Parts: sequence; structure tokens; C-alpha cells
Amino acid sequence: MENQSLAASDALNLGLSLDKEYLKLVKDKTGEAFTKNQIRVAGLCFFFCGLAANICWTSWSSALTYFTGLYGQAIYLYFLGCYNGPGLPVLLLQKWDARFDAKYGSVPALATRILGSLLVMLAMNVLIAIYPVIFTGTAHLYMVLPLVITIGVFASVAFGSLYQIVAVFPPSCSGYLFIGTSMSTPIVLGITLATGFGNMTGEDPATFERKTLIYFLVPAVIMFLGGIVFMYLLKSPLGTHHLSQYEMEIRALAPVNINNVEGDMISGASPLVRDESMDDYDYDLNPDNPDTDVLIKSPVRKNVYRESLFSGLSIFISLFAAIMFSALFTYVPAHRFKMNLALILNYTYLLCDMSGRELTFFLKKEKVCPTQKRLFLYTMCRLSLMAVFVGYIYIPGMFRNDFFVIGIVALWNITGGYCNTISYALASAPYSDTPSKQKSANFMNIMLQVGVYAGIAASLLLVYFTTGLHA
Repeated sequence: MENQSLAASDALNLGLSLDKEYLKLVKDKTGEAFTKNQIRVAGLCFFFCGLAANICWTSWSSALTYFTGLYGQAIYLYFLGCYNGPGLPVLLLQKWDARFDAKYGSVPALATRILGSLLVMLAMNVLIAIYPVIFTGTAHLYMVLPLVITIGVFASVAFGSLYQIVAVFPPSCSGYLFIGTSMSTPIVLGITLATGFGNMTGEDPATFERKTLIYFLVPAVIMFLGGIVFMYLLKSPLGTHHLSQYEMEIRALAPVNINNVEGDMISGASPLVRDESMDDYDYDLNPDNPDTDVLIKSPVRKNVYRESLFSGLSIFISLFAAIMFSALFTYVPAHRFKMNLALILNYTYLLCDMSGRELTFFLKKEKVCPTQKRLFLYTMCRLSLMAVFVGYIYIPGMFRNDFFVIGIVALWNITGGYCNTISYALASAPYSDTPSKQKSANFMNIMLQVGVYAGIAASLLLVYFTTGLHA
């Protein structure tokens, strides 16, 4: 699950306000003069790249009725586990990115990861679109699950690399990337409505196959175009300048070896001098050689994890409950909407989460939720909605109405989108230095992934002891 520390529109507006100052800084430092139109074009490229990176999983996860008809109610729970499972391992493996960057160059390595990931996810959509009969029936469930795992792995790689690259571009580009990522939901919804893809019970096989083909191939085309747009971005004047500067900065980083202080003094280099003001900070070991006493130049505050604890717990609990919500959509008793209720709940979930993120632009955290402890209290209160939702499914004789359960899901995700977004902002708020902010963000990402895993495990146990995990 990709995450954003700012609402998309909030990030874009903040970036646009900083672009003018950024252009002046670049001109003073390098002599290069770029225009706002060039920045806008780069931003649109990132918009399309974000859309391309997210639309594969959105198309699969939104085909609830289709996959439930093929494999049974438990399929979405399996999908969530397979897609989100690789998230934490990929996050941890990124520690070794520096090895490949040093060997091949940072920009070529990042570009290869992004283009390769888009190509693999494109292949997954083409495969399920052209050969749906291969994956039809419960007996072939274990043929389709590896495809979802593959999507999870390469979506994580694509987003991680895109976030690294966009960080060296003008500030507004991050906002464009976030908006592009969010736009995958309304676009897939539009494809669903235009094709009538969803509950296709009773349709003739030819119509069924045609709708399936269109539904999965349109996102594949978007991914293909996303790759072309990304290559254009790399070759554009703005892209060439910023990425070459980034490459030079990476290569210029020179770790200081504390075991060679005496040699540095003999050669005339400045020795390390202890600075008492740094006592509240520590240093990261060189990731390429952690067994040696090599210190990275940037200081990192020692107590980042403790200071970010309540934000971390908030994101853990929120994602734990969110996964349980979405995993149980196919088990919600339907009345008015019959088999389409799960699909309606899924789109309600996605669209309301996106809307909740945008609330941070209007409801500032300083007024609504000024502290991490207040956020944690709000998160605990929101768990009452999950209790109502689970009770709605499993308690016999409980009041049931499709609009009521849709409202519960909508309220959960509007508040969740808002709280999840400001949790990252509150976690990083105490720090002014980039290394500490990065350490805080890494802690939040790990808590998010652990919350996802806990939610999947709890959902599996709940379903197993109630209805069973049979298809």
C-alpha cells in the first residue's frame, strides 16, 4: 500500500508555492534557467507515472465480483495477503540499493527498476485478459495468486523508485505524482461503468470474454504509455539536468572513516572533532559495509522512534482495521444491491479514502488534531466503527440495510484518509534535519506494513472460525 505524508492537493499547492524560489536557487547555483512550463510538463509526466504504477493493482482489486464468481468469497482476502505480503521485505531490501547504484549509476538503476516494474505489471494484466480460461475455477486458484504476489513486489519497487526520483525534481512534482496515484480509482471506475464489467451472471461467453479483455487491457495500455512518458521525462532538459546533478551528488558523498583519523592527520586532512551539541544524535553505519566503523556525515536523532511512537501506533491500528474492513467486503449480506454490493463497498472505500486525504487541505491538523496523543485517541474511537461493521456481518438478527453499511465504510475511510495522512506529518514535525525525518518516515512505513500483516492475519482467523476459508 502506497502512502502519502501529504494530501495530493496539499502537496501540489505547497510545491507550486515553492517552485519560484526553487527556480531562482537553481539558476544562481548552476546558471541553468528553466521555465514554469517545463516544470508543469515534468509534473504531468510524474502524474502519468503515478497513475501507471497504481492502476494495475486497482484494476485487479476492483474486479471483486469477477474474481468472487471464479474463486469464491475468500478470494479478496487471499489477494490482500498476496499483494501486501511483499511490502515489508521489499522495503528492507532497499537497504542494498546502494550496491547496484554504485555499480551501474543511481539514475540508470532507478530507471531500470521503474521501467521493469511497469513492464512486469503490464504483462500480468495482459495475461489475465487474454487467457482468462486458464485461471478459471477453484482448482486454478493457485495459478492466479502468484500473479498477485508478482504485482505486489513490482508495485512496491516502482513506488519506491518513483519517490526517490521525484525528490530531486521541483517541489510541485511530488504533488503531481500523488494526484496521479489517486486518480487510478476513478479511472478504473470509469472503465467498469463503460464496459459493464462486474456482475456478469447469465451473459453469453463471447460478451463475458470481450468485457474481460477490455477491462484489463485498458490499464495495460496506460502502463505502456506510462513507460514512454517516463523515458521522455529522463531525456527532457529538466530531467537531464536534475538527474545528472543527483548522480554527481551521490558520487560526491564521501563517508568518514574513524579508524583512519591518525592517517588523516599525517596527510594533512582535518581530524574528527567531538561536538558536544551532537550528543543527542547518532550516525548510521555505512550500509555497504556495516562491520566497519564508517560514519555517514548526516546526524540522526537517537530518540526518533520514541518520539514517533503514538503516530506509529495510530497508523498500525488504522491499517489493521482498514485491512479487516476491505477483506470482509465479500461477506457483507446484500439486499438491494445483491452481488454488486461488494464492488460498491470497494469503490466507496477507495474514493472516501482519497477524499479523506484531501480534507487535510481544509481541516488543518493544528486545529483538529494538534498532537500525536490526540491522534491516537481519535484512532481508538474510530475502532467502534469496525466493531459495528463486523457485528453487521456476523450477529444474527442485527438491523441490515445496504445504505447503512455503505455509510459505515464511507465514514471509516473519510476519517481514516485524514488521520493516516496527518499521522506522518505529526511524526516528522519535531525534526528540522532530513536524516531524522527519513528515520521517522521509515519507522512509520514499518508500522504501516506490520499493521497490514496483522489485519490480514486477523481476517484469516475470523473467516476461518466463522464461515471457513473454503472457496
